[in-house]
Amino acid sequence: MNFLIDENIPLAKEAFYLLGECDFFSGYKFDPNQIRENTYLLVRSITKINSNTFAKNTPIWIGTATAGTDHIDFEFIKNNRIDFAFAPGVMPIR
Repeated sequence: MNFLIDENIPLAKEAFYLLGECDFFSGYKFDPNQIRENTYLLVRSITKINSNTFAKNTPIWIGTATAGTDHIDFEFIKNNRIDFAFAPGVMPIR
């Protein structure tokens, strides 16, 4: 498995490195050419997901480390049969 993860998601490397290869990107400079076959993409709200996001490959799963989903085009997700997860109800520990 290949994970492509926003570099600003805390503890992402520790959470995913045992499951497969982890590559990281800046959420402000997402490059769709980084998506390969069997890529799991983990984003934050600054990465917009829609029909203009991906060049040639689409991920098989997209997760957002946010409770909100206004950066996600669900029609695009559905039409491309991409599995999706988000984090509703998550509260930061203070």
